[in-house]
Parts: sequence; structure tokens; C-alpha cells
Amino acid sequence: DAKMQQVVSDAMRRPRAEQCREALKNSASLLAMYVNRTNSAWAASRAASVAAPSLWGAPSQSEWAGSGDCQRWQQSLVSALHGGAIAVQLFALDDALQLPDGKSVDAWTCDPWDLAYYANPAQLRLRERLPGVPLGCRVLYNLVAAAAARAGRAAAQKLHVLLHLADDTVEQALLQLASFNYCGLLPSNIWVVVQRRRPAHSFMPSDRRFHMDASTARSCVGTGLAMMQLNWPGEALQLDDKGGLKLLPNTILENMEERGISWLLSQHGTDAGLLSADACFDPINVPFAMSAAKSGCAQAFTLAVLQMGLGNIHPLNGQPTRGSVVFRRTDGPPPRLAIDADSSLTTKALSTLSPVFELRGLEIHSGSAKATLAAGKLNDMEYAVGLDRYMFSTSYLRETLTSAEMFRPKLSSPNGHSLHVSLDAGDVLAAAPSPALCLQARATPRLLTCVDDYRDALVPLLVAQDAVKDFQVQVEKRVVVAPQPTGAMLLRPWLFRGQRDTAGAAGAESGAAARTQLLQRHGMIGGGGGGGGDEPGDSVGRGIPSESSRRVGTLHASSRRGENVTAEGGRLAEVAQGSGAAANVAAAPGSVSRGGGSPSDVRHVVVFVTSQSISAAAVDAAISIMKAGRDVLHLVTIVAGGHLEFGYQLLAPHANNAERAMVTTEQEVLCLSGEDTQLVATMDGFVRAIKADVVVLASQQLSAATLLNSAVLGSVTVACIKRFATPMLIVNATSAKTIPTSRSVQLKAMVLAQRAGATEMLRFLMQKVVQPLRGDALALATITAGGAAGGAAP
Repeated sequence: DAKMQQVVSDAMRRPRAEQCREALKNSASLLAMYVNRTNSAWAASRAASVAAPSLWGAPSQSEWAGSGDCQRWQQSLVSALHGGAIAVQLFALDDALQLPDGKSVDAWTCDPWDLAYYANPAQLRLRERLPGVPLGCRVLYNLVAAAAARAGRAAAQKLHVLLHLADDTVEQALLQLASFNYCGLLPSNIWVVVQRRRPAHSFMPSDRRFHMDASTARSCVGTGLAMMQLNWPGEALQLDDKGGLKLLPNTILENMEERGISWLLSQHGTDAGLLSADACFDPINVPFAMSAAKSGCAQAFTLAVLQMGLGNIHPLNGQPTRGSVVFRRTDGPPPRLAIDADSSLTTKALSTLSPVFELRGLEIHSGSAKATLAAGKLNDMEYAVGLDRYMFSTSYLRETLTSAEMFRPKLSSPNGHSLHVSLDAGDVLAAAPSPALCLQARATPRLLTCVDDYRDALVPLLVAQDAVKDFQVQVEKRVVVAPQPTGAMLLRPWLFRGQRDTAGAAGAESGAAARTQLLQRHGMIGGGGGGGGDEPGDSVGRGIPSESSRRVGTLHASSRRGENVTAEGGRLAEVAQGSGAAANVAAAPGSVSRGGGSPSDVRHVVVFVTSQSISAAAVDAAISIMKAGRDVLHLVTIVAGGHLEFGYQLLAPHANNAERAMVTTEQEVLCLSGEDTQLVATMDGFVRAIKADVVVLASQQLSAATLLNSAVLGSVTVACIKRFATPMLIVNATSAKTIPTSRSVQLKAMVLAQRAGATEMLRFLMQKVVQPLRGDALALATITAGGAAGGAAP
């Protein structure tokens, strides 16, 4: 009987398992459908305003190459290389390759000969080669050789390189760079920008929303975020003459302007074209772009090829792929031409071109985008397919990269149940103030996206590079950079946000452990103590709204540097109850203990929002004292039980305003129970629980005169002033008229030096509010009797 019951139980369990698998499959299909619709929404809306692109093709290039204009601008290219006016931007972010044995390797730091051997062991077994040179160093060697061939060895010493690396590969990449003596580049001409990998978003049934899930695979946000990092201060690391790293206090674009750099050539680090003879210094396309920019026609250019079909850019299994489709804008501004009698052929070529933009494979993988895709066909079968190769004027980037709103977030679901968010650099072309033009690429080696590409496209280029005598000599000079047990490693000068150098404290540990601890402390790599800093509520990136920002009474804050700053909902209940309040707190799924508290470089600003219109001024005031990407803005409102949706609707427009200013935002709705409604105690409990740095309150009636009047009764703002131990910023009806509503406006603050506590106020303003890089001003004031100013005490 027992055996029969087991057989029956197994038989009943098997259909149930099949039903679960079928339900999961249907859910994944439904999610994929909504993802495709979301990604294609913008493309579908442009069906009536796009057409087949007009690109500068091979016939026009051949005609222009034999003209005097071409020779004149080729000389301008040589002069630009001699003067150090050209920088090369290389994206080496999500370059992981899947090997046949299931292992994953990073293409930038891996020897390409090894990858080619994996693809075809029999063919490459007996081939002579130079082993041990990673792809990244080969690319940089070839850039230096191409610059030297174009303008001489002196020009190669003026070449600037901007590397975008992921947090888990930056250490190895920099050690390899030092081992090969920086590949012929001056260390001081190398910038490094690190992008942190973030986990995907998973659906939480408890609140029916997607939240960041630390258990999922991590990936970088993409090249779009890398472009925004060009215009953010404190994002770039620069190598000094000895190979150490120092943090640039200003933006990369400002540093480029100081060095006289006027052009940025942008490509993926795994673009096989970087190993060709010309690398990215094409003798036809680059001079033509310079001439077009001089004529005022365009300052941004994308390179494309003519291709039959789009099979290689459609997403595979939900994964985004490289490449894009180029379209002509029929509603964009026409190119502006400055007619020059000496440039008749250039003017003729430019007059045939029209503004273009790009759509990624994820954006055209839906039926709603079919009309748009059909409008972009050059003929029955050919499309203009972008290669992710761009040429930008730095002045163009300074005007364009002012807001993250230009980027179109793209969703991907590789496993069918979680979502990754990505941004692409090509989105800049569609949102630019001036038109962007499309040029046909003359060298078309493919992008290296799989192991087979290394066998087919890269082996001839590797053979040619290994045969160069100078390259062989440089490889022979390589040295081994080993970790130092004393902590004096390559990354020792890595100082962030004014914090002290902590490498010396790790001197007792092994060199590898010390470097890992240093990188973890600065949030550059994942590690212990909070799951590597990517808690479920961490925002996807600056200017990208956090999907987990709406939580009921949950203390949740995100940190760009990866510190653990999340508190459990129970902590708020404990603090609130200790203050005599009874807050109704619901803990969020996956919430983590706050642990060591907020890092010193992250400011948590709380704004209590009400239905009054002056709350908008309070949010603007908070934005004006915050630094985008570093600080976290908590928008909080308090409602009675059962009115949660009203609270979220109240916070939504203010959150949108903050996110447009690229400020990381968290929305919090606190519920008061029906038994105990101590409003001020609940507010104080929240402020204490998240250890806020500044609290911003708005008051329509309060003024300086009424504040000093002891007869003021029933004012929540006055009660908060008396109770809170946190610095407060009060916005009233008068000051609301003077608050700037733009992030570009500089902050001006004044402190009355005679008052008690002025020293603490000065210290607070200088350390946590005033931003010198933005041009903020801090004034000291004193009040004296009439005519006594000259004899006033200092």
C-alpha cells in the first residue's frame, strides 16, 4: 500500500511540475512581449518622420580623396595629432565572451591568440605568434603606431586615450597596462573611467513591482552612462608620470578643454578595426568630418556600412547586441553650410547629406516598429548599419551632455524573469542641438562579439601586428608588475572624495587582499559587508529612476559608490515608537541592515512634501544644494492608513523634477495608525533612522518675524525646528521666489558670523553643501551699529 501511494503521489506531482514549467514559460513570453513593446515605443512613434539615410558613400569618398580639399584637411589632421587635439575613447565595459567549455573571460584583458585557439585549435596549433599580450594592450600599441605613421613619433606622445572599464576588470587592466610600459603612451595622457556593474531587476509579488535583485547576474549600464560620465566632476582617474592614479576634480570635458583637445574618436575596445593599419585615424573620413565641422554643417558623425538584412544586430535570446540601424530625420534641422569658394567640392558633398539618428536592435524587435524599419531601407534589401564608431567635437559634447533625458533606456531579459537596463551612446545623435551625419566606413572589420569572430576576423590582423619589428621590441621590454605586500601597489594613490589614503592601513595584509579591500571600500568592486553595495534599491544610474524607490515606510537609500545604506523597516518602527509615535511600517523584500551607516561622501537630504504648491520650491531648494550622483534625495509624505496611492501620486511630479536634474531619488510614504497620530514624532523618527544630513521643510505662513514670536501655535515647522537635531532648510513664501530651478545656477550662501554656533554652520556648509567646482559662493556677514563697521571686531 505504501508503494502504491508513492506511485500515485509521483503521478500527481508530475503534471503539477509540468503545469508550473508551462506557467513559467508563458510568463517569460509575456514579459518578453512587454519588453519589446517598451523598447520599440519611441521608434514606432517616429514612423512618419524617418526615411532612408543619405550617407557619404564610397563614390563620393573617392572623388573627394583626389581633391585639394582632402589634402588640405589631411594636413589639418596631422597638425591636430601634433598638437594633441585628438583623443580616443575606448569602451571596454561588457566584453565578456563565452568559451566552448562554458567559462566566461573578459576580451579586453585576455590574450586574443588564446581565444582564437579556442575557436579552432587545429588550425592555430603550429602557428608562430607572440603570446601573452592582451587585446587591450594590442589596441593601444596599434593606436600609437597609427598616430606615428600618420604624423610622426612626436605626435604619438601627444595622443590622449580615455578608457571606460568595468569595476571587476579595472585592476587587471591597469596592471597589464603598467606591465607593457603603457604601450608607448605617456601615463599622464591616459584617463580611466570606471563603471560599476549592477544586478538586474526582479519582480516582487509583495508590492507588484520590479526591484534590483542582488542575486542576479550583474552588467554595466552601457556606453550611454559612460558618455554622461564625461560631464560629471570627480568621475575620471588620471595616471601620473609614475603610473599612480589620481582623481580629476573637474569633468573630463573640462580637462580636455584645458589641454586643447577638440575631437573625440569613440569606438568599442573590441572593434577589430582598431588593429587595422589606420586604426581610428582614417585618412578620408576624419579629415572630411573636420571640414564639415569647420563649415558649421555638423559636429557629430557616425560610421556605417551597407548590409543585406539585419540578422547580426537583432537581439539573441533577449541579449542586446552591437550595431544599430541608421535613419534619416525628416523633422530635424537641416545642415548649415558656410559657402567657401575654396571648398566647392566639400560643400557639394555636404549638401547631399541629411541629419541621421540610430536605433538599436532592441528597439526594432517588435511589430510596432515595422513601419519605421521599412522606411529606413535604402533599397529592397540593404540597410545602413552603424558600427558604434563615432566622431564628436568636444564643444558639441559640452552642449549636448547636460541631461540624461536624451537617452532612451532599453530593457533586456536574458533569463526570462529579470530585467537589465542599458543606455547607448548612439542616442546622443537623436537629441543633439545640431545635426549628425553618417559616413560610410572604409575599413569594416567586424565587432568581436563571440569566439568565432576571433578566428575569422582577428587572426589576419594579429599575424600582421606580430610581424612588426617595433611591436616585437616593445613586447620584449615588458615587465612584471607584482603586488607589493607593503600596500604600495599600483592603485595606492586612488583617493576618492577627499578621503584619506587607506592603503597604508592594509600593509599587514597580502598585496592582493589590500588592493581588493581598497577597491571594495570605494565601491569599485563587489565585496562583503552589504553584498558589494548593490542592494535591491540601488538606482540603475545617475538620472535613471530607481524602480525600488516607492516603498511604504521603508528606509531605503541608494549610494553610487556602493556603500550599504539601507535600513530595515523595523528600525524606523523602533525609533518612532521610542519617540512616542506609532508608525505603520512595512519592510521591503530583501531589505538589508544599514550596518556601518552612511559613507562620508554621500549626503542624504529629506524633503517633507505636502499638497501645498510651495512644496515644489522646497524640492528645488534641495536640488540646488545637492550633487547629482553623489547625494540621495528622500521625498517623504505622511498619510493616514489606506491612502498610500494618494501619497505616491503626490510625490510623483516632484520625483520627476529631481530625476531630470540627475539626482538619485527615493520616494517614501509613511502611514500613521488610527490610534496614535503623532506627526512630528514620526517625522523625527524617519530623519533619525536614515541619519539624514539635511531636512528641507516648506511653510506658506512662517516668516522670520513670526518665527521669533512665541505666540505661534500649531505650526508643524516650528515644532520640527524645536525637535530635530539635524540641520534644517526652511523655505517660506518669500524665499521660494528666489530659489533657482536649474542645476546650472550657482549656489550663494551667507552666514551671520556673530551668532552662536556659526562655526558649526560654516563647517556644515563647507563640508556638505557648498560645491566649489560648480562655482558656489559663501559669504560671511556681521551686523554692527551704524558707523561702527570700521572698528568692528574681526
